[in-house]
Parts: sequence; C-alpha cells; structure tokens
Amino acid sequence: MKRHLIQNMVLGLATMGTIFASCTQDESPLGLSDKSDWQERLISVNVYREDPSTRTSATDTEGDLVYTWSKGDQLLVTDQTGEQITTLVLNDEDAGKAYGTFSGYGDLPNDQTLNLNFIYLGNGVDTGNASSPFAINIANQDGLLASLPATDVMSSTQEVTISDNAVWIEDFGLQKRLASAHYTLKFPEGVQMTNETVTISGEHIYNATSLSLADGKLSNEPTQGDITVTNGTGNFYIRVIPTTGYAPTFKVTIGGVEYTGSKESRDDFTAGKFLRAADGTGAVVEMTAPHEVDHTKNPLLKWAESDLQRSGSGASVTGTFADSYTETGYYYQFGRNYGYASDNEAALNYGVENSDMPYGRNVYPGTGSTSRVPVYDASDIDFTKYPEYFFIDNNHNGDYAYPDHTQTWEERAESNGYSQSSPCPEGWRIPTAKDFQEIMPIIDGQAGNMGNSAWEPLVQIKVLEDGTRCAFRWSEEEGYYNSYLKIECLVVDATTEEDGINWDDSNVVTRYFKGAGYIQAHRNLWELNSSGYISTHYTARPMDWGEYTGQVQSVGSGNAVVVVYQTQSFMNYGGFYWTSDANQAVFSLIFNNSTGYNLGYFLSTYDRPIAANIRCIKTE
Repeated sequence: MKRHLIQNMVLGLATMGTIFASCTQDESPLGLSDKSDWQERLISVNVYREDPSTRTSATDTEGDLVYTWSKGDQLLVTDQTGEQITTLVLNDEDAGKAYGTFSGYGDLPNDQTLNLNFIYLGNGVDTGNASSPFAINIANQDGLLASLPATDVMSSTQEVTISDNAVWIEDFGLQKRLASAHYTLKFPEGVQMTNETVTISGEHIYNATSLSLADGKLSNEPTQGDITVTNGTGNFYIRVIPTTGYAPTFKVTIGGVEYTGSKESRDDFTAGKFLRAADGTGAVVEMTAPHEVDHTKNPLLKWAESDLQRSGSGASVTGTFADSYTETGYYYQFGRNYGYASDNEAALNYGVENSDMPYGRNVYPGTGSTSRVPVYDASDIDFTKYPEYFFIDNNHNGDYAYPDHTQTWEERAESNGYSQSSPCPEGWRIPTAKDFQEIMPIIDGQAGNMGNSAWEPLVQIKVLEDGTRCAFRWSEEEGYYNSYLKIECLVVDATTEEDGINWDDSNVVTRYFKGAGYIQAHRNLWELNSSGYISTHYTARPMDWGEYTGQVQSVGSGNAVVVVYQTQSFMNYGGFYWTSDANQAVFSLIFNNSTGYNLGYFLSTYDRPIAANIRCIKTE
C-alpha cells in the first residue's frame, strides 16, 4: 500500500512518536461515501512552542508549572462524529523536551478538506480504547505533582486539507480542559498531618465530568462531589474541573479532632489555570478546630475608627483622625493631600482650567463678586506650586490634571509635589477598592448592596482571602442630621451559621462610615436674556453637593455678575470615600434616592475633581 507523508508545521502542540493503526476500507469515520481514494497515510506533526501550556510533564518552578512532553504520550485523532482516525505517539528521543514529533498511520482521503480533532487524554492513557464521551474522574487523588499529567486533558480542532499527499497547518495548539491547584494546609502550632486523608468539598466542587471525542470539549454538566487527597502531608497538588463560584472547604481529622479550612469564592478558575501562592508555595489554607478562631484576624481591626482630617499646610501637609466617627472628616481631591473642612474653605483658593473658556472671557465666583477667578492651563501648569489650591475640572475627561488618569493616589501626590505620597498618618494608607470589597457583601457575584431594600439589615458569612471565616452585618444607623453605614464583623468557626451568630460577643468589631456628602468642583455657563439681548456669564466655585439656582445681576454701569444660591443640600444624603486606585473609584453610600442615585453602598466613579472623605487603613 502506498504511503503519503502528511506533514503539519504547527505552533503550540507537542512532540510526536510513532504508532501503527488504521481503519478498514469498509468503514468511513469521516462519513464520506466515496472511499476509493482512501489510503493508509503516515501522519506526522512537528511542534515547537515556548509557551509551556500544552506540554504534559510538570515541574513546579517558582510557583509556575513548567511542562515538557513525556515518553509514551499519545495524541488521539478523531472526526466530527467522535470516531477514531488513529493514534499518534511521541518519538522517544523527544521525551523531556518542549518540542517534538507525534506520528502514526491512519486512513485518509486525498484532495479533501476535513475537520479533525487532536485530543490528549492524559499521560499513560491508552487512547485506542477511548470511547465518546470519555469519562474523567478526579474524585480520588494522591496530591503528587508527578500525578498531574495523568489527567492533563487537552484538545484542538483543526481544518486539515489533504492535497498532493501533504498537509500544512500554519498554527496549531492544544487547549487545556482542566485546571490545577497547589495547596498548603496550615495547622495550629504543634499539630501536623501523619498520612491522614484530606476531603475537599463545597459549592461548585466537582469530581467527575466527561469529554466529547466529537469536539474535544468538556460536558456542561459535571458531577458535584467531594475530592479526597491521600498524600498525607498537607502540601499537595490537585486537578480541578473549571468552574465559577469555586469555594473549597478542606477537612482533615487528626487525633480524633476535625480541622477545617476554607478559601474565598472565586469566579476565575478557568481551564488551564494553576492556583497557588504568588511566591511559589501552595495557597495557604488556615486549618482550625471547631470553636477555635483567631479574633486578631478580624478585617475591621485594620480600619481607622474615624475619618481623616488635615494637619499642617503646604506641600508637607499630613493628616490626623477625627475624634469620633460622628465628626466629619475633611474633603480631598484625588491625589491631593491638602483636605478642606468645607466648601467655604475650598473657596479661599481655587482656579478653573483656561481652555474651557472662549478667548478673552472672564470667570467669576458666583458670589456676586466682580473679582475674577484665577485660571490655569492644565497642559502645562506646575501643580507643585499650588499645594493648597482647590482645582475646578477642565475639558480633559473631567479631571483637574492633564492628561493622566493612570496614576494611583500616591503617584499623583508625588507628581503634585507633596512631601509624602499619602495624606494618612505614618503607618496608615488610603484603602484600595479590594480593601473595601473585603468588608462589603457579595450579592449575585458583585460586591455591594443596591436597591430599595439595601438599607435593611443584612448578614453574610464570608471567607476571606487568607481563609478567615467572618460573619458580617451591614445596617443603617440614623443620627440627628447624618446617616451612617454600620459594619459589624465577628470571626467565626466552621460550624457557625448565619442565624446562630452572637452579635453581643465582645469580639465583635464595629466601624461606621458617615454620609457627609462631597464638594463639587462647580463650573457653569449662565445665560441672560434681556430685551432680546443674550449675554453669557461664566462662573466657577467649590460647592456643597446639592441643588442651586442662579441670577444675573447688574453691577454698576453695564456690568453684570452671577449670584448662585443653594436651594437644597444633599450633604446628608450620602457618603463618599476615596480609594487609592488609578481609576479613582469611590466607596459610595446613598441613603436617600430622591437625588436620582441608587440606594445602597457600592463602588463607583464620580466627576473626578470632587472632594470626598478618606478612611485610612493600616499598612501591612
């Protein structure tokens, strides 16, 4: 029988060896009725790829799984019905390499374009006995790194053109279908594992699924169930079926005592992902016995009890904390360490960006004054010369600065010439959005609580990133003028349920966030229509969050100014706290929806030049 070489130059597959297998001429795995041109052909696929994502022998190097191909690796070739064409095998000399050749024989027609599946079912799997769907069971694992390749399922579908006895594939890669993880269980001092079995359970934990040989994809209906790990050391690697809402709980019994640990829920455990600690060790799971908790890990302990207020002046300005949570903190523009006690203080020194105004026009303060407002050019202003100024926004994406919205608070503060990168006292910093998310409820996968019932008391038990299990309660506390978001937190053990929390426990930590509004970087164009003559007047002024009206008044002979009056203050309708993130996110509290805002507490962004409050958090 004549043999034709089919050579595929590809990127991202694996090295290939030799096996002989064929289909009889009266079978048509490709579903073609005319098989007169079918012949047994040598299929050879050459692979070289720097990216290790499709290799199968694993070593853990500084926290990353580094893969190479293993001796005996097989690649199953199927058609779109799942029927086998052949099995390709890695050349022996390519074992242990990041590149190589898979080869084999299979019946294929000539002058045809076909979609073929190339499927790797795991190291040591005899693909010749595989049937569709191919069962994958990961319920029992030994936790060894060397065992991961046995379930390293990968596949790719390629359009193959067989012409002139050759095939050319320009780009060819295999996609991993499962994920993996490296965990290290951390027990209380004096406790260690001696060959005990670890049980992993919880929401969206699956221990079995199947792979279609017709398209190389996993079933959409995996089997939920526990995973047992038998390596007995507490430091182990496991194979995981990809999922959203992955929230594992680990249990192991040592000396008759059951220890439990958890990891926070995550939605990014996708195919091919390797979950571990960033420093190359396993992701640490804090294991505790029933009723054994560490209250020093309460996340609210690192939050200041009151808002930040300015201390000092000029470029060396710093901050101190208000005497209590009921006392209003100062208002800060993003990246500017000089805070303002009120809009009246902010009005002492402020300026508006020049390019917003038509040539030759003046800007007035909206107070009836004929004194012009200072103007500046955001494109070239030296902000270091004006550490105490309140800057009004400009036409550069609504920011007072130009043109950078990529700097964190600390980076912008340094570029603005402040002596310190943060207005917080030494040992404290401005929180990130992630810090706020840690103490916010999770509803429908999102941090925060919005809607008409947002201010009804809400209780949730959350597992933090370090495995600490915490009970939270969020509620509104009303004061005489302002409302507050009240957050309570208690570290609890694995047996505690939401309806069994003792909120009178002396270990409950409480923090309040005040609805103190913000200062608007107000600018406006007022129009006067008098006897058919229309004139415009520009105003700019820091103002309380609220509603205003304005009047154009004549001053002297032929002169006019705008007087702006506040008609309603919204300063007690909501609270706003800066994060240090470059996107200038704000932790928002809305107690009154008559302003058109959503009720609740959530992260969002506002007109960037606003001045909002700061609640500092301890540095690590």
